[in-house]
Amino acid sequence: MDSNAKSTKILGMFSFFILIFCVSGIYAYEIPINFTKGNLDATISSQLNLAFNESPSIISLDVRINNPSSDELQIYFAERTDSTWRIISDLGNVSPGTSLNRSFNIRFEYSGATTQTGDFAIISDKLTIKTFKITENWSAYEQKTSSVLFFVGFVVAPIIGLVLVFILYLISRESSRRIEARKEYGEKIIGWSECNSFEKVVFILSKPLVWLVFGVIVFSLMSYLVLVAHPGIEPMTILQISIVSLVAGIFIPIILVLLVWYGDIYEREPISYIGAMFIWGVIAALLAFFINPVIISLFNISPDNVPLVLLVVFGSVIVSPIVEEALKGIGVYIMSCHREMNNTLDGLLYGFAVGVGFAAVENWFYFISKMDPLAIGIDAWLLSILYRSFFNTIAHGCFTAFIGAMIGMMKGRSRVAGYSYLGLLPGLFIAIILHMIFNISAFLDVVAVSTFRMVILFFNPLLVITVGIGFAIIYYFGVLESKKTPIG
Repeated sequence: MDSNAKSTKILGMFSFFILIFCVSGIYAYEIPINFTKGNLDATISSQLNLAFNESPSIISLDVRINNPSSDELQIYFAERTDSTWRIISDLGNVSPGTSLNRSFNIRFEYSGATTQTGDFAIISDKLTIKTFKITENWSAYEQKTSSVLFFVGFVVAPIIGLVLVFILYLISRESSRRIEARKEYGEKIIGWSECNSFEKVVFILSKPLVWLVFGVIVFSLMSYLVLVAHPGIEPMTILQISIVSLVAGIFIPIILVLLVWYGDIYEREPISYIGAMFIWGVIAALLAFFINPVIISLFNISPDNVPLVLLVVFGSVIVSPIVEEALKGIGVYIMSCHREMNNTLDGLLYGFAVGVGFAAVENWFYFISKMDPLAIGIDAWLLSILYRSFFNTIAHGCFTAFIGAMIGMMKGRSRVAGYSYLGLLPGLFIAIILHMIFNISAFLDVVAVSTFRMVILFFNPLLVITVGIGFAIIYYFGVLESKKTPIG
C-alpha cells in the first residue's frame, strides 16, 4: 500500500472515530422522556418559585440524593426540552448506601414571558429520576429594563441626536464659508453644465434634498422591519428601540467620517462630496439587502438541502463580502472620475465615507431586527450597540478606503493617471479578502464565547485594530503627499 493510500485510510479512520464521538456525545446529553424508569430518592431544599431582575441570572440550588442500592450512582441535572431531558451538569457520584449533598448553579434567561414554569430533573445513570418544576417570575426584570430603555430612548438618545445636529450645523457653516472664499479668490465652482456624466452623479448625490429622500426611504424600511422583528413588544418599547437604534446607527459613522475629513489640513475636500459618498454607501447597503439573498438563491442553496451553519457561512463569508464591496467600489470608481479626487488621501477619504455610510445602514438594520434588549439584557444590548457601532463602522470604512487609496494613488501620478481606473481591481480584491477575514473572525469569536461561556471578543477586534493601523499609516503618508503637491 503506497503512502497516499495509507494517508487516506488513516484520515478515514480518524473521521469515523470523530463521528462516533460526536454521536455518542449527542446521546449522552439527550435522554428521551420515555427512557427514564423508577424514582430517584432525591430532595430539593431550595426555593423553586424564583423572581429575577437580571437576565441572565445564576441561581444556586441545593439537592440531597440518597443511594440505598448496592451500586454506585452517577447523578446529573437535566432540563426538559420537548420530548427529551437535556443534561445540564454533572452532580457527581453517590456511593452505595450513602447520601450526597450538592449545591449547583443554574443559568436562567428571559424568554419573553413574564411568568413561566419549566420541568427539571435529577437523573442517575440507571435512568432513575426525580422531577420538579421551577417557576420563573420576570416582572421585576421587565420593569427595570423598561425604565432604563425609557431613559436611554427618550433622554440620552435625543441629547446625542441634538449634539450631532449641532455638529452638522457647524460643519455646514464652515463649508459655506469655504465656498464663498473660493468664489472670492476667483476659483471656479463646478456647476451642472461643467460636469461630466460621472460628476453629475456625484453632483446629484451631494444635494441635501437627496439626502433627505434617502433618509426617508431608509427610515420607512427600518420602521417596517422593527414591526416585523418585534411583533409581541409594546408600541412604546418599539419606539424606544427605534430611537436608540437610529441614533446609534448614524452617530459614530458620521463622527468618524467628519474626523477623517477634518484631519486633511492641506487640501480639505468639499463636505458635500463627502456627503455624496456617504449616501452612496447607504444606497449600496439597500441594494445589498436585496441582492445578497438573490445571489444565494441562484446556487439553489437553502436550509432544506444544506445545513443552516453552512448556509450562513456561504452567505456571510463568500457572497456578502463580494457583493457588498463591489457595490461600494462602484461608488468609489464614480467619485474617481470627478476632478476633486486627485491623490491617495482623497481616494482614502472618499472610500472611507462610502464604507461608513454602508455601515450606518447595516448597523441600524442589525440593531432593529437582530437584537432584543429584553431578551439579551439591557446592558448586553447597549454594549453590543456600542461595540458594533465602533468596530463594524471602522472595518467597513477601511475596507472601501483601501479601494479609494489604490485608485487615488494612481490618479495622483501623471505617468499612470490615465489608467487610474485599473486601481479598482487590486483595491477591490484587498477589500473583499479583508471583509471575508473580518466575517470569519466574527465566527471565531462566537465559537470562543460558546466554548468558554464568557464574553471573549478577540479575533474580530484584533483584525479591526490591524486594519485601522494600516489605514492610519496610509492616511499619514497621504497627508505628506498632499502637503508636497497641493492642488488649487
